[in-house]
Amino acid sequence: MSGSQPTSELMGRLWKLAGGLRNLSRDEFRQFAAWLGHVLKARLPEPVREKVDRIIGEVNPWEVRNVTLRQFPGPPFAIVKPGSWGLFGYFGRYRVERLGWIRVCATSWGNGMVVLVTGRELYFLSPVEPQRFFDALRVRLCGTAA
Repeated sequence: MSGSQPTSELMGRLWKLAGGLRNLSRDEFRQFAAWLGHVLKARLPEPVREKVDRIIGEVNPWEVRNVTLRQFPGPPFAIVKPGSWGLFGYFGRYRVERLGWIRVCATSWGNGMVVLVTGRELYFLSPVEPQRFFDALRVRLCGTAA
């Protein structure tokens, strides 16, 4: 890209590229972000670098977008394609009606579920102390407890 290329055109092209970035694996995304930082951003003025960082942050498919604490009386969905379940809980990927693919690591539905929302899929977790785990995640991700 030439140094004279308008910033708006560059940002438009980066947003267009961003859709494809959501399909990268975690390692591929890290490699791309590192390349972007060392090769492209080094040639850009500071305000444009900040815009590029914002775009990459928004499209990172592995970034946790939201974390919630939910109470369910039982599995909250009609499982279309199961992962693994049995005596010790629910584990793996599940195809769920209206939600799409989710990842579940749950030994119990009774104590509450911590639900992580990423750009790629939902994660349903059942820690021993859901409220404490949720509060710790909120502090780590958002800087505040719920």
